[in-house]
Amino acid sequence: MTKETSTERIRDRVRHDIATGAFAPGTRLTVAALAKRYGSSPMPIRAALQEMQGQGLIVTTPRHGARVRDVDAGFIANVCDLRGAVIALLIPGTVRHITNAGIETLAAIQDRLEAATAAGDPILAMRHNRDFHRTIFGLAGNPVALEVMERTWALLDGLRARYGFGEGRLEAANASHRRLLAALKRRDAASASRILLDSLAKAKQDLIDCVERQESAPAPRRRPR
Repeated sequence: MTKETSTERIRDRVRHDIATGAFAPGTRLTVAALAKRYGSSPMPIRAALQEMQGQGLIVTTPRHGARVRDVDAGFIANVCDLRGAVIALLIPGTVRHITNAGIETLAAIQDRLEAATAAGDPILAMRHNRDFHRTIFGLAGNPVALEVMERTWALLDGLRARYGFGEGRLEAANASHRRLLAALKRRDAASASRILLDSLAKAKQDLIDCVERQESAPAPRRRPR
């Protein structure tokens, strides 16, 4: 088992605080404040911030340092459109290399994803969803394209953890996965790409709707003491 590094530990804690809203969009992140918050030396803080900048979770500007990225419909659309372009690139390679054993592995992951959905555990469902897609894309034999997907997964999972899913979204994704498995079993690259891109488009709009709905909701009124 690989031992977690200090940088990975700090990165995961900052990512969690961003996802749960402890650091709102636009919040400035300084090395000194984060080191104090997490009881860390500055070096792993700087490395974690650099890594999260590459993942799109934070932005860094000269003389202003790092801040949590602002999220709006345009930004979400750009991230999802990038993923769509990479998916279209990867799927033909996946179909060429997938085996019957690989399809059985995907079906087993999908069973776990559906069980997590039925149990009302979206965090576990997201983990299985990532495993499902990572397995598919990893078969394509294009590690550079896969790295793009890995970076944007961290960002999108963070947003989902904070803003959630629209009603029926996870169930619709599961139905799409079953259709995708059938297309992969037929070695039908065109259908597999079409199913994935259609699901991505619906997921994009659902996330945009969730973000806009939550951000536009009035803040809860405090009761007088």
